[in-house]
Amino acid sequence: MEKYEKIRLVGRGAHGTVYLCNQKPDNKHVILKEIPVDQMTVDERQTSMNEAKVLAMLDHPNVVAYYDSFLEDKTMIIVMEYVQGGTLFDFLCSREGKLMPEEEILKYFGQMVYTLQHVHGKLILHRDLKSQNILLNEKQNVIKIGDFGISKVLTSKSKAYTVVGTPCYISPELCEGKPYNQKSDIWALGCVLYELMTLKRPFDAATLPALIMKIMKGSFDPVPNIYSLELRKLLSSMLNLDSNQRPTAAQIMCNPVMIKVIFKLYLEIGSIPLSNKSPRKTKNLKVEEKEYLSSSSYSSMGEKRRSFSCIGSPVSPYLWYFEKDKDTYSLLPTLPKNVVICAALSESKKIGITDNGFLMTWKNRPELLVSNISETDFQEKVVASSIIPCIIDERVAINIISVVCGQNFTICLSNNGVVFSFGKASSGCLGYTTERDIEQPKIIDKLFNFNIRDISCGPKHVLALSDENELFSWGHGDHGCLSSDTTDLKLLPELVTISSEIKPEKIFCGMDCSFIILADMSVMACGSNRHNKLAMDTGEGFPVENVHLFTLIASEPLSCQKITSISSGKSHSAFLTETNELYSVGSNRHFQLGWGNSALDYSMPQRIEKLSGIKLLSVNCANSYTLAVCNDNYLYCWGKCPDSLRKKYDSYNMEELNVLKSIYVHSLSCYSDECIIIGENR
Repeated sequence: MEKYEKIRLVGRGAHGTVYLCNQKPDNKHVILKEIPVDQMTVDERQTSMNEAKVLAMLDHPNVVAYYDSFLEDKTMIIVMEYVQGGTLFDFLCSREGKLMPEEEILKYFGQMVYTLQHVHGKLILHRDLKSQNILLNEKQNVIKIGDFGISKVLTSKSKAYTVVGTPCYISPELCEGKPYNQKSDIWALGCVLYELMTLKRPFDAATLPALIMKIMKGSFDPVPNIYSLELRKLLSSMLNLDSNQRPTAAQIMCNPVMIKVIFKLYLEIGSIPLSNKSPRKTKNLKVEEKEYLSSSSYSSMGEKRRSFSCIGSPVSPYLWYFEKDKDTYSLLPTLPKNVVICAALSESKKIGITDNGFLMTWKNRPELLVSNISETDFQEKVVASSIIPCIIDERVAINIISVVCGQNFTICLSNNGVVFSFGKASSGCLGYTTERDIEQPKIIDKLFNFNIRDISCGPKHVLALSDENELFSWGHGDHGCLSSDTTDLKLLPELVTISSEIKPEKIFCGMDCSFIILADMSVMACGSNRHNKLAMDTGEGFPVENVHLFTLIASEPLSCQKITSISSGKSHSAFLTETNELYSVGSNRHFQLGWGNSALDYSMPQRIEKLSGIKLLSVNCANSYTLAVCNDNYLYCWGKCPDSLRKKYDSYNMEELNVLKSIYVHSLSCYSDECIIIGENR
């Protein structure tokens, strides 16, 4: 909020207060909608967040632009475009009964139907179209549709049921409590067209029952004969009592009376300012940052543009990247003014989240050689890196707070519970039934109506958990890691039913398995139990190979512990308890379990005694080693660590736990046997 200065109160609505504000960085006027959320029910919070979610999906010159949303002091703030010309309702009232010429009506109506076609193309219902929600620019020649607070995203064949909207504009099917779809928006748009032609509403009454009776009968006063027969017929078709007989937005655009208007609109649409880019984006970047962001593109002359030089000390905190079987490590550089706070990696990607909610990745620049760095040198150095940082999509206005990577796909979560994905369609984990690769983060529609609070993934499967403790899974079901009766591929997120009545609180994915921690801190797991890494064997009878549905762990002493965090590699897992004890189970072939000096290929769970009395903050399992961060932010490591990480210790012994004290560790992420550590020199 320190970026905004309130100018005046614009209005109050059912879910918030609206202010005209000055945006200090660029001295631009914007609209701030403040929505208190601390006293709201879950449904009310979902409704208040819905407008920001929907606006973020829309990118159209006739839709009120969305800039940003954030939480502050238990209030949700939505920053939107300031539209200076007032509402269409005010404009019509100002005419004082003087009817508009048909050409002027079509100018406004053409923009409305063109915009509604875009909205419906995104499978979004507005559900509250009315002249009060249609704004005009300063010259009052361009319309902007706003107030998507009660809009709804549909699947292609679904219909909505909730009775919402302003009474004078609701459709007959809404009055009857029947399911409805985009045709209800067409009815409301017909009511707005009637207002343009008559300067009054088609359906109005002193009481709600009387109003509903009028709507159900479809009776309204005829429009003046000064308007063409074609336009009057179009109006009648839009206000048809049978929703199946109403035209779609696309059909309205093809109506003979609309063709010239739509054609002219297509020609002029480029001249309408598009304000859907957040003011904090590349407009305000320094020259060298702009050059870097455009370094991958080519000018019209075919010459490659000069790229931003990444030679120099990385921005604090540092990002150390340790590769498998490499005797050197890399320092991942960052862009100016973008501090990476957490990271995720897979075989082909390294993804970071910056402190301002952007997604970053790193690409190789083969023409530069990586500088060799002394084994003991963790002081600031000028590093010529072959790894180039770049922002994945600077247009995403929603802040990303969590990201996970799998095999050729990335899943990320915004601060308002929206889940995005991008990557290769062949991964099967994008959450869509698409055959095309997704280059930029795209909202997973199936999860849009759920407020997701946690995500996790393995190389080929994904879990998501909502605020209502609803668990979703999708991707490859190998070994039963999706907790399903089948091991088939699931392209779309599906709700997972668990046998316990206790709600899930946390989710964790391994290479080919999944874990959930329940509200009572007990653990359920499914997937591959190879090497007993799920702790499913009791030590009696035959070992369990695969678990196809979420099942409570059976091995003691884990079965009676209160677990707070879990991590799992290819052949072993680690469990952190409420009493700050760390247990490990599975294969000890590389001494990754942290106890014992025998290279076992199977074990029952045991406590790591050498960490007794040390308060741990987190634990991460790679395939053949384990990392843990203690409350002093020291890093403990054991197992077959990367050569570059191993050399940072004063001594190295496969049977001992080693501690790295020269780095103050903020966070870390493992994939296979690679690792990214975010921290700073002590």
